[in-house]
Amino acid sequence: MDSEQTSLSAEQMLGIIRRRALWILLCLILVAGAAYGYAKHKPKKYTAAAEPGLQQQPARSADRRACDQQQRHPPGPAAGQP
Repeated sequence: MDSEQTSLSAEQMLGIIRRRALWILLCLILVAGAAYGYAKHKPKKYTAAAEPGLQQQPARSADRRACDQQQRHPPGPAAGQP
């Protein structure tokens, strides 16, 4: 190849691809078949892991819950009182 001509035109590139289309297609089919065969014969491996995001708290009596709620939200001044 001439050292002055280093770039190919689009028409020349298409010509090369057309001439080698059979080889390109054959390689694509071969690679796809090899990938399928590998995936089909590979041993199946299923794993799963989970952690609960909530923790169970001990049950509290209704009186205890009412007392806690009053401490968090004490009653405000009655309407009309300074």
